[in-house]
Amino acid sequence: MPIPCHFQHLWLYQSAVYSVIMIFATLLIISSLLSQTTSASSPPPIANLTYAAFSGLTLPNSVNQFLGLPYAQPPIGPFRWRSPSPPLPSSSGSGPIPATEFKPICLGTGVAYPTPGQSEDCLYANIWAPANATSESRLPVWVFIQGGGYNALSNYNWNGSEVAQRSGQSDVGGEKLMNMQKYKE
Repeated sequence: MPIPCHFQHLWLYQSAVYSVIMIFATLLIISSLLSQTTSASSPPPIANLTYAAFSGLTLPNSVNQFLGLPYAQPPIGPFRWRSPSPPLPSSSGSGPIPATEFKPICLGTGVAYPTPGQSEDCLYANIWAPANATSESRLPVWVFIQGGGYNALSNYNWNGSEVAQRSGQSDVGGEKLMNMQKYKE
């Protein structure tokens, strides 16, 4: 039985609208990627810690972001079930270590199967600070420890950039805004 003509017109109309939406979405994604590439051409912010230098990103909201900075040696091998040891100094002679991606979250209990992105090597801090902050800036410090009782509720995607952006608008004390999401004894 042939399809009535008005259904064919409806189908053609819907497919045309869908095509226009897909073209618009594709252009939007491409322009977003190009704007991120343009802003990435400026020199990255550097965090000089006592044991290494790290290069982060300046986000579009004028916040410097440093992801996955180790605050202790990985608790593996002889360091398992011991107090954390300070991180080893970097032997990287090629410049700052990239700090642009989240590191694995700690292993949890109550997970029925291994979850990607979990590891015993999970002692990392993520730091956000206003891009215009200086060592004399009196900014709040925010320490965030993800709850979940070592269960399945840990999440490394928490993003403190909006809080850092707002903290740059007031003078309340502290030096940097820090988000430590992983905690392990």
